[in-house]
Amino acid sequence: MKKTIIALLALAGVAAADYTGGFSWTDGSLPTFTFDDTTELLLFVDGVKVGDSVSTTPKANNEYANALTPNTNVGNGGTWSISFAIVNNSTEVLTLNGITFDAFAYNNSGSGQTADFLSRKITFALTGTATTSVVHSFTNIDADPDVYNWDTNPTLTFDAPVEVAAGSQARFDLTVAESDSVGCFIGLSGATLVTPTPAVPEPTTATLSLLALAGLAARRRRK
Repeated sequence: MKKTIIALLALAGVAAADYTGGFSWTDGSLPTFTFDDTTELLLFVDGVKVGDSVSTTPKANNEYANALTPNTNVGNGGTWSISFAIVNNSTEVLTLNGITFDAFAYNNSGSGQTADFLSRKITFALTGTATTSVVHSFTNIDADPDVYNWDTNPTLTFDAPVEVAAGSQARFDLTVAESDSVGCFIGLSGATLVTPTPAVPEPTTATLSLLALAGLAARRRRK
């Protein structure tokens, strides 16, 4: 199977910032993913699976055609899943606390869902490391009723931070299903890698550090 790899812009401080990017999918290709701000972090998309089969055709004739839009009804027992790998090509360890997905719902004609579908409950399950499945209901949070008017941002948090060593990768599978018995299609427009918040030094520590720097500067001047 052809693997599509998108390289991206300069990864400084991999363990201290979130990284956000977007999915893209066109007829005749596999989904791709591009980060906005790094050339040293990659996301390999291996494919979208429906059961044991692999589909490379997005949902036809809809306003989300360039996003990840599997032509699979997740209602009535249907599911779809995407396999991907996060590759750390930097020289530092990449620490992940979780992944947030930018998801949206659409109907069988490829248009955004209507108010009749407000109560749709979608399950997002991430496997490959210790995470808990999350269930989200779609709510109307966009002013524009024609573009992503039913969306949600489910965050799947790891039970313990996942460390991706320099030059290595972590593999995941995301499965999407619906807990209701009615039809619904789910797509993805992007995702964010959630990393630990950098520690803020205590006031005493910060003061001592500043004094030490001032002392070094004064010593250099005397020389």
